[in-house]
Amino acid sequence: MPDNIPKMIPANAIDEGTVPWKTLIVSGIIFGIMLIITAVIALGYKPILATSIKRNETRIAELDSVAPKAETEAKFIRFYSQLSNISILLSSHTSLIPVFDAFEANTMDRVGLVSMSINVEDRRIDVSALADSFETLAGQIALYENISGADKITLYSSALTDKLINFKLKGEFSPVFFKFTPVIKQQIEQSTEQAISSEQ
Repeated sequence: MPDNIPKMIPANAIDEGTVPWKTLIVSGIIFGIMLIITAVIALGYKPILATSIKRNETRIAELDSVAPKAETEAKFIRFYSQLSNISILLSSHTSLIPVFDAFEANTMDRVGLVSMSINVEDRRIDVSALADSFETLAGQIALYENISGADKITLYSSALTDKLINFKLKGEFSPVFFKFTPVIKQQIEQSTEQAISSEQ
């Protein structure tokens, strides 16, 4: 028995060839486990990741195709500006039906309207009509002059045709008669400038 070996350890318990084999076996098992894990990652998890990446790239491409382009946004802004201008126009004007109603209510039974032209900007109405006599014509002019908002009624043409008086007159009216808003042009310009600035 060698002197340097403690006495509490039996001499037959030490086998010089046993320790390297155990280490080699443990190392082989660890290497095998690592090899299996690497193979699983390479053959299984990596394709899953690649598929997931491709799926996400496809979704991003779809979202990019759906997202509005700069040209589309500019067209939408111009369209919205037009709608805004129309809204201003509609809010600034009332229907012309009351104008026709006012003329119809103040037109004598013996007078027949042939045509009527309305110019809101100039606040002017041109009327072409037929009357059965000059007395009826004079009474008709007086009725038009009594319309609320009438500034001036002018007869500029009259002629006897087939026993009827063919006459034309023009009427000038106050802005209240049309409920006309003079600042509408300014409102439209401001709305257009806002739309252009938002495009930039």
